Amino acid sequence: EYPGLLLWILRVLLAATGARGADAYLASRALIAVVSSLTVVLVFATASSWVTRRAATLGALLLALSPLDIETAHMLRPDSVIAPILFAAMVLAVPRYGEGRLSAAWGLATVGTAIKFSAALVFLPLFVIAWLARTGLKRIGVLSLLSLALFAALSPYTFLSGSSSLKGMETQLAYHYDAGPAPGFLTMLGGFLTDTLPYAFSVPGLALCIWGAVLGLRARERWTFLWLLLPALWILIFSTTGARYGRFMVPVMGVLCVFAAIGFEDLLTRARIAGLALAV
Repeated sequence: EYPGLLLWILRVLLAATGARGADAYLASRALIAVVSSLTVVLVFATASSWVTRRAATLGALLLALSPLDIETAHMLRPDSVIAPILFAAMVLAVPRYGEGRLSAAWGLATVGTAIKFSAALVFLPLFVIAWLARTGLKRIGVLSLLSLALFAALSPYTFLSGSSSLKGMETQLAYHYDAGPAPGFLTMLGGFLTDTLPYAFSVPGLALCIWGAVLGLRARERWTFLWLLLPALWILIFSTTGARYGRFMVPVMGVLCVFAAIGFEDLLTRARIAGLALAV
């Protein structure tokens, strides 16, 4: 049902620690928690260089204290593992300042896909970025082939298992699309926007995310549009399924926290007391 990379990582961890039984479970949870925390560090580092350290602190805390992110980090879920990988891929592909590094971003996107298939959604923004950068079709083709080879190396049994892999993929699709009557696209979309995201960020935090995105769009900063592609695509795709869990949003929360940092910095420059009160 899933690619094999995370299972290999867990196997190496358990072999190295000699953990068994309950200890193995705790060791696995510790790994997920540590990897999940990397997203917080990446949000802070990125927002510090793009905005200010004070705004970066708010963005990082918004993620670190998010009930949704904390809950998911306490589970053995690949969502927490692919979150820092997809965030790093977006930073490399389209930084706010300077030139992007598309090849490195492509490689990270492949690593994420080898952990969970849904991580492949990040390739759409990457394709758009490549197109806007006037990357030649030949280079895109080479990157795609190298990506396929890297995926095969990281999750070989996806190909070697053949029919078993296909059956697992069908099981996952059935879980999302055949689990009883679907509530409808608009209902699912509304649930993510009015329930899941406010729970993840709080209403003030979500307002800062939206305001930061609006500021970038108003300034016609290209990176804003490209960064918004990932969470927008993520929400739209999962809104077509019949299953809605908050953890589905974890992989794109870091991206939204950067926008919150931008919105917070703007609010501080306009009304410092109001900004600090909102942060508290």
